[in-house]
Parts: sequence; structure tokens; C-alpha cells
Amino acid sequence: IVDQLRLNNASVWAGRTESLSARADLCFARAFAPIVPAWEAAAPVLRPEGRLVYFAGGAFGDVPSLGAKASEVVVVSSPLETGGPLVIITRSEVETGP
Repeated sequence: IVDQLRLNNASVWAGRTESLSARADLCFARAFAPIVPAWEAAAPVLRPEGRLVYFAGGAFGDVPSLGAKASEVVVVSSPLETGGPLVIITRSEVETGP
């Protein structure tokens, strides 16, 4: 899609987050892990104020505590026909803990 839309300022990483050296503005997680481990994998990769878009499953309940690195969590109804909501988590601008 990045190539088809000629998005010169976007790239796609298909690999393990632990081996990614660059920082990202946006990460997506779909069929990856429950929300807490997905956030723990994404947070170190995100720039300050970067966002994780988490595709929650149909049985998704309340958002658990995500720690100090999460400054804002927004839950929106999914535009998709199946599945649960989209959970958009913003990384804190300033790291407040280890």
C-alpha cells in the first residue's frame, strides 16, 4: 500500500520489534498479542507522542493500566465489519520511569 500510494515518508517493518533500531510515529498491532504485551513491545519503538493502533478482538473489555509511558488511550468503534474496537494509545512525551 505504501508503494501504491507513493508514500515517500512511510515505511513498513516486517520483523521483530526488538531488532528495530529506528523510532516510529505509528505502530499497528493486529492478531499480535493481548493489549498489555502489545503496548510493552511498541512503547520502546515509538517516538514521544507516537501512537499504537491496537485492533482489539470482539471480546475486548476495559483497558487495563498501561503504565507511565501511556499518556492517552482512546477507544473508538471499529470501522471494520467484524472484531472489536480500535484502541489508540499515545506514548508519553517525556519518559517518567525505567
